[in-house]
Amino acid sequence: MAKTAIHFFLIILVGAIGAALVGAGFAAIIGLLAPEFVNDLFGGCEEELPHPVRYATAVGMIWGVFIGAAAASFSCGLSVVIRLIKLRVDVQSSRKTD
Repeated sequence: MAKTAIHFFLIILVGAIGAALVGAGFAAIIGLLAPEFVNDLFGGCEEELPHPVRYATAVGMIWGVFIGAAAASFSCGLSVVIRLIKLRVDVQSSRKTD
């Protein structure tokens, strides 16, 4: 099956959504275990966040989207580069046999 641009886009989309879910879950666990850490990290100096677990989950989801999209894009780009290298090797080997 030939991989088209839509196929690569769907891979990137699924990777980003999956990483967003993992990031949200991890951040929610951190928010449950250490809400003071979330308040210190994101809340500022004197004010406390009203819902540190929800805030940590949202921030984890955003970072998960960024990291997941970057990782999936890199993987798809690497796949394209490897395919181009194989194509070039095949073309050169077919020229030598002719």
